[in-house]
Amino acid sequence: MKAQSPLQRYFDSKMGYIILMLLITLCGLAALKFATLTSFPYSRSSSIFVSAQFFDKPAKYIATHVASDIEDIFASQDGLEYTRLTVENNALRVTGKFDKSVDIDAVARDISNALTNSTMVQNNLDELTSGLDEGDYAPDLGYVFTSPSRSDALVSRLLETEITPILRSLPGIQSVALYGPSDAIYIDIDQDKLNASGLALNQVYDAVRNAFTQPASYLVDGENYEIFHHKEVNNGIQKMATLRIEDSHSEGIHTLSDIADFRVANEYTRVKAQFNDKDGVVLLATFDGRDNPLSVAGDVKQMITTFLQNEPDLQAQEIMDSTVMLYGSIKETLISIILSVVVTCLIVYFTTRSAASALAISLSIPLSLLLAFAFFSVSLDSINLITITALIIAIGLVVDDSIVVTDYLQNQGSDKTRAGNRQLNNLRAIMMVLVAITLTLVVVYLPYIFSSADYSVVSKEFGLSISIALLCSLFVSVLVTPKLLPTQFVRNEQGKSAPYQNPVMRGYRHSLVWFAESRGFRATMAFALLGILAFGYLAWQNTNNEVAPPEDKRLLMVLSEVSPNATSIEVQQQANALTEKVLSLPWVESTNYVTGVPDSNMITHYVRLKEPEYETSSEGLFGDLNSLLQQFSENPQRNNTLVKQSESLASLLASETLSRSFVILPTDIPGASTFPIDIAVMGSDTEEILEKVEKALSEARATGLYEFLIHDAKYVSNQFNIETLVDTSTYGSAENRYFASLIAAFAQPNYIGKTPHANDNVKVYLGISEANYDRATPMPQMTWVDDYTLYDDGSRQIMKSAIQRVEPSFEPRDINKTNGLPSVQIRGITLSGANKYEAIETLKNILIAKGVPEHNITFLGSSRSISKSVTEHVQITLFSLVLIFLLLTVLFDSLIAPIIIMISTVPITYFSGYIALDLFGLSDNIYTRLSILTAVGLSSKQAVIMVYEVLRLARENGQKASMKEAIIQGCSKRFNAVFMTSFSLILGVLPLIFQFNFGAVAKYNIAVVIVFCMTISFITVLYFVPLVMLSLPKTLYRGLLFRKSSKQEGDAEVSLTQQTIKTVS
Repeated sequence: MKAQSPLQRYFDSKMGYIILMLLITLCGLAALKFATLTSFPYSRSSSIFVSAQFFDKPAKYIATHVASDIEDIFASQDGLEYTRLTVENNALRVTGKFDKSVDIDAVARDISNALTNSTMVQNNLDELTSGLDEGDYAPDLGYVFTSPSRSDALVSRLLETEITPILRSLPGIQSVALYGPSDAIYIDIDQDKLNASGLALNQVYDAVRNAFTQPASYLVDGENYEIFHHKEVNNGIQKMATLRIEDSHSEGIHTLSDIADFRVANEYTRVKAQFNDKDGVVLLATFDGRDNPLSVAGDVKQMITTFLQNEPDLQAQEIMDSTVMLYGSIKETLISIILSVVVTCLIVYFTTRSAASALAISLSIPLSLLLAFAFFSVSLDSINLITITALIIAIGLVVDDSIVVTDYLQNQGSDKTRAGNRQLNNLRAIMMVLVAITLTLVVVYLPYIFSSADYSVVSKEFGLSISIALLCSLFVSVLVTPKLLPTQFVRNEQGKSAPYQNPVMRGYRHSLVWFAESRGFRATMAFALLGILAFGYLAWQNTNNEVAPPEDKRLLMVLSEVSPNATSIEVQQQANALTEKVLSLPWVESTNYVTGVPDSNMITHYVRLKEPEYETSSEGLFGDLNSLLQQFSENPQRNNTLVKQSESLASLLASETLSRSFVILPTDIPGASTFPIDIAVMGSDTEEILEKVEKALSEARATGLYEFLIHDAKYVSNQFNIETLVDTSTYGSAENRYFASLIAAFAQPNYIGKTPHANDNVKVYLGISEANYDRATPMPQMTWVDDYTLYDDGSRQIMKSAIQRVEPSFEPRDINKTNGLPSVQIRGITLSGANKYEAIETLKNILIAKGVPEHNITFLGSSRSISKSVTEHVQITLFSLVLIFLLLTVLFDSLIAPIIIMISTVPITYFSGYIALDLFGLSDNIYTRLSILTAVGLSSKQAVIMVYEVLRLARENGQKASMKEAIIQGCSKRFNAVFMTSFSLILGVLPLIFQFNFGAVAKYNIAVVIVFCMTISFITVLYFVPLVMLSLPKTLYRGLLFRKSSKQEGDAEVSLTQQTIKTVS
């Protein structure tokens, strides 16, 4: 007796499938218990930064020498896309963007080692740091602390000492920021005493900086030094009073108290924080994307609660918490999953009219999802918004295989073989069909899974989640679903003679008969579908492209840039004025702001938005329906409420004269930002670049595509270049001289810096305010400069004849470079509804028309991601379609059947997705593209089932029946499968439209496109597939219908395709 295979023993066993179901359930529940829940897929940064502080070197020297060395280090690494350099005030920052395919940690180590070994870098820079650039993310949790008995400075010091070190040590915390006043020591330097001592300002600066090793920020405000300390201020004054400074000449050693007075300020100097209109100390925490935010938030809240119990006079008010929306999103998602499962089960039952079949198909849903969760735990980093949304979509997809298996087994007649052998033989016959229709959908996501773009983390998680769920459903439908079905199906004679008892199926069959007989009906259908294609093509051309829509966290960030010449008092006044404006908006719940971060005139507002309110009614069912309809019509995602609110806020703040404000929409998608326009224009001459950029922006603004466009001309100051030729035999080497007296001759902060040149030429940059400068008539300003008597550090007069040239200058105060060349950065926001990709390309073409070479234009940030995403999407779509075509060609062993399937489903389904975008006002983004490809894959999968059945019936009947009869009968038999899979998915994702918490934007985009595409696709598969097959001449089917095939089961020479077509039902 021939030994049974393990598969045969499994199907003969009565307990095998029960044990398998228990194992799947236990594995899935264990994976759920140990899975890491995060709000969003974590994306490893692909940018590396180098940041440094310097105090005794001019900016041009640093940018020319040191920065060049750093840029060369970046350029030596593989996978570099671009570098961006900024030198401003006393800081240098170089950022390098690398391709996602490189090992970014190894690159970071190489750059760090190279910086350590660079003599030029180490000899010129202080406080050098480097590492991965994690980007700027919106805070997740925020508090404002106040005390009736303590000053904000004392509260700030207490929190810095007791709270922030503990918070930074907690797992899951990425960064902690504390904003509040600090105790400051003012050094008021007497300029006359400084000159008499023979000292220079930079000598005092270096001496003070080197004397204090504890963390502090050193600022120059006018002629005063501000030194911020968090502790021991009084000891700091004593140390300063006795600080000894030695000059470089014969005047000797001086104490700092000889030339300066000291005072302590327990008041707001520069750093200030407010919540609404009340002062306080603001603490903001940002979570690490790899940890469970709910757990991290719980730990932080518990720690702060414990701390406040020991500080009864300290009060804390929570001002933001992103986990509130995340918690609401989890509840909404669980409800959506339950509703999707229930709806799918009801559809299956009312379609099959069999409780046994409905039970077998319905059980495949939880089993497939639990098995998928088990694989998620080993293949994905976390369970997050994207994976859970993909699983909701998968609920409507995983039943497909079980439906095909059940439908096939129900149509097989009973024989005398054992039940186990009969089930195994039937499964062997249909196995390749199941594998083919599953892979048809899986290959759609394959190109996205291997994408290396910044935003690919979304497509990878989405594609892997659905692919794993589909493969798990294939496993369940083959090994579990047949065992759940009854051993024999009762098929009475009446049922055999009237196979279309279902009224819906009977109606579809009658319509197909009419469709096949009426040329007018077929022509009308063809013209209607061509109209959909034309409308879809126009919508595709005009759709707005972006990486991802902004995520609704009910939080807006506002960055307001105050004039560099504004005083601290003016900055505070401006912040208060902006706060009043923000709080006047009816949809703003609260706002807190931070000002005076050292070396910055930036005001940062965190604006918390109110939750949407809907009217509730107590009129029972009708009241609930009215409320639901109101939520749909006023859905914030449908109406782009967040974008409209941000635009309204930006317009309101634009009326303020002292600042330029930018509204930041928070997003967790790498490569997506508020500024879709982010372009660097490079060249060797900054002034020439700026002139071309200004002309280009003027023309671009007239196109009506942009909300606003700016460039970094704010860093270009109106200056004079004064070049002096010094006799080295009389005055000494220029490189060793100090210019204290020269600096004193011009009111601060007009002094910009000095740059030593060869041959003892010294160029001094002196900035003047725009009010005193007239570009058209520079002579008065030249006279004004020439009236000053210039001195060197030894009080020796430099004769006016030594001034070689005095002329206006437009050199940038801050130095910007891209890829090693001087550059002007352009940033901007497009108008609502404008095509971002078109806006980027339009600005690029205008720049080229103004004389900027194309190779000198580099896309940065979001512009780079948008441009790349559009090109990559077209490539991925074409590649996915080619994979589907090749797979179908192998399956059918012919080109005719794949062409029928592709022509009848792909164009209509694809372009109907863009019709949905146009009708619902959505953008073409990563979510909608994945949804469109999902619909394309599923419609192709349904068409495969229909075409298989038609070809099988046509081959069986041979010359006995016409091709028309085979098409009508085959499509009618597969109506149930198409109906159940389509509406299981449509009704399964429908609850996603009515969600309003974290992730609602992504879910809404996905759900709207899938519902619309699958509705159109359902009609397309039912009628356009038969239309295409009826339109083709019968001679094209000859190779498929009359191919020789063996009638003996188990013949090893029978081809895979022939065996499948022979047995498929």
